[in-house]
Amino acid sequence: MAASSFGGLEFLSSAVVLLDRDLSILYLNPTAEQLFEISRNHVMHMPIEQVLYGAEALATRARHALNVQSGYLEHEVHIGGGHHPMLQLSCTITPIELDPFHYVCCKIRHASRFVRIDVATQ
Repeated sequence: MAASSFGGLEFLSSAVVLLDRDLSILYLNPTAEQLFEISRNHVMHMPIEQVLYGAEALATRARHALNVQSGYLEHEVHIGGGHHPMLQLSCTITPIELDPFHYVCCKIRHASRFVRIDVATQ
C-alpha cells in the first residue's frame, strides 16, 4: 500500500504501524520511522518481529486482537529498532476488518508521556 493511502496518518504525533494478517508491515507513518530509526522503504512486507527487537509480546497481542476482533491497550511495552536502545512504550492495538482483508493498527507512544498515579485503598 502506498503511503498516500494513509494521508491523515502521516501527520500524527503518535507512531502508527499497520500490519497485515500475517503481522507483516504494510505501513509506517513518519513518526514511527523516526521513533524506531527505520525506513518504511526497507521494512515493508517484513514481519514485525524481524524489524523491531522485543516485538514478540506486541505480535502476540496483535494476533490475539485479530482472533477475537477486540482492541487492546498495553502500557510499558519494551521495543527497540534501528540503533535505538529498548524504549518503554504504550501501545494501542486495534483490529480492522475490511472484508476480505484483516489488519492490525498499532498506535505507539512513549510511556514516559503518561504519569502513573498509585492510589492506596483503605
